[in-house]
Amino acid sequence: MSTRNARLRDLSMRIFYKNYAYLMEVDAEVEEYGQMMNELRTLSRNISIDYLSLSPKDLREAHLKRAIMTEKINTILPQKLFQLITAKTQFELEVLEQHKALEADVRDGDEEDSQATPIPEGYLWAQVWSGYDVDERVCDILAKAPRSVLLAFAAFFSKKNMELPICLVPFIEAAVCNKIVLPTSSNLTKASLGPHSLIRSIVCSPNYKVPEFC
Repeated sequence: MSTRNARLRDLSMRIFYKNYAYLMEVDAEVEEYGQMMNELRTLSRNISIDYLSLSPKDLREAHLKRAIMTEKINTILPQKLFQLITAKTQFELEVLEQHKALEADVRDGDEEDSQATPIPEGYLWAQVWSGYDVDERVCDILAKAPRSVLLAFAAFFSKKNMELPICLVPFIEAAVCNKIVLPTSSNLTKASLGPHSLIRSIVCSPNYKVPEFC
């Protein structure tokens, strides 16, 4: 391993465990909320199917459970998704900025550093992240998320003056307009820039729409 790469790896590890280790918990929470979305969708379907056969008490309990789960998902999940999908870029920028600041002190004419090739995007993150691919995790969930989650997720980007990932634009635009996500060439081209689950969500949905809980 070159001296430069060794320094970058050491710096990446120190910065990650100091400022970003909490993301492992966020990733686990996002997975749990993704499972909760599936449970909520099943619960809503069962309520619709068994509506006439349920006792008033059981029906009230089912509606209460659905309301609690819906509130948790709508208020917590969007922020967790935002934290997760923006972490990689923020982390790599922080590492590179600190490395640049330290570089002058350790280089002193070292040709290896002065002529170093650019670091590929995602390389530094891959050295420290051992969880599920964050882009796939977030996009898999958003491809199946209800309109409320998509809108809240997009709001975090707006507040931070950050651009949305292009691959998610078709889903956000559909949520904003409260319309279905059509499999147009434009939508498919944008979705193809992200994980395959986004295209699959568009072309395999029988209604080509943003799913809702009920």
